[in-house]
Amino acid sequence: MLQVHPTPAGYQVPHGPAVAAKAYMPVMVPNRVVVRPAAPLQPMVALPRAPVQVQRPICQAGVQTTLFGHRKPGAWEGCYSLVKTLGKGCFGTVHLVKPRDGGEERVVKEVPFKPNMPRESVLREIENMKAMDHPHVLKVFEYYESIGKICMVLEACKGGELQDLIAAHARSGLALPERFISEVMGQSLEAISYCHSKNLIHKDLKAENIMLLHQVDIAAGDRPHCIIIDLGLAEMFLPSLPRGKIYGGTKTTMAPEVMFSNFGPK
Repeated sequence: MLQVHPTPAGYQVPHGPAVAAKAYMPVMVPNRVVVRPAAPLQPMVALPRAPVQVQRPICQAGVQTTLFGHRKPGAWEGCYSLVKTLGKGCFGTVHLVKPRDGGEERVVKEVPFKPNMPRESVLREIENMKAMDHPHVLKVFEYYESIGKICMVLEACKGGELQDLIAAHARSGLALPERFISEVMGQSLEAISYCHSKNLIHKDLKAENIMLLHQVDIAAGDRPHCIIIDLGLAEMFLPSLPRGKIYGGTKTTMAPEVMFSNFGPK
């Protein structure tokens, strides 16, 4: 066994094979090998990296928006082919369309500018939808603007309004299953809770403003997928404006706080 002897210069090792030791550093000197204590190992410290910042568009209320909902040049007919017209009312015309390059069907909502529906109101609704990114809140993909109207390309909710489903069951004398009701309530509350976390209050939540993404057969036990729509009356809160002031909604379903203009983010 190789012996190591202390010397004033360190530790002396007789001539022989080199010795590897974690705690000692060999130094070559004439006629002997001196092993001196090595400096203690310093722990490796990772140098801090500069954070990677991804720039995303910001809406007027300061909320990060998704990559959807931007204005596109031209007319929607250049990118979509008409499948059929779903309806026409005082707030515009709704078409079912299909992308010309393939993909899922979507809905085009043409909204003409009117005194009770100015351009700013339509753009505010688009900004509100852009700021929301939730599976139970209606998604806007893009929009087109021409003289006198804006055309929004929206998610297609092929299951219709929740109100129509409720009315159909009422006419047939059948009650909605408790499981179906609980799932609709749960998904709607998830969507509204998400909106509130973004400082957005809907102010017009009702059965007519809840759509079903797909057709459901309640008797067969199909599960619903609810979509909250119509953010035209929604209001975004800012730190400088902690209380709501815009009166709006449907009186039969309006919250008392909204009716008396005394509501806020909480």
